[in-house]
Amino acid sequence: MGFNAQISSIQRNYFMGVLCFIFILTSGHVARGIREPLNCIGDCSAFQDCNQACIAKGYRVGGVCLGFSAPQLTCCCTRT
Repeated sequence: MGFNAQISSIQRNYFMGVLCFIFILTSGHVARGIREPLNCIGDCSAFQDCNQACIAKGYRVGGVCLGFSAPQLTCCCTRT
């Protein structure tokens, strides 16, 4: 690989790095506009049936309990 080929490779890598950086910066604005499809209404332990509680609150699709462990589950209703 000659000296000119090395410079060309460095320029290409630099350009790709700048292009990726610009993409990351501009994609943040798009991500902020995306709305979460869930609305969490409280601890699952507060509801006998999370799905029915969501339906009663006007969420036609219902809801589910989400979390990493049983004592920390949250009832989240699906927005439509």
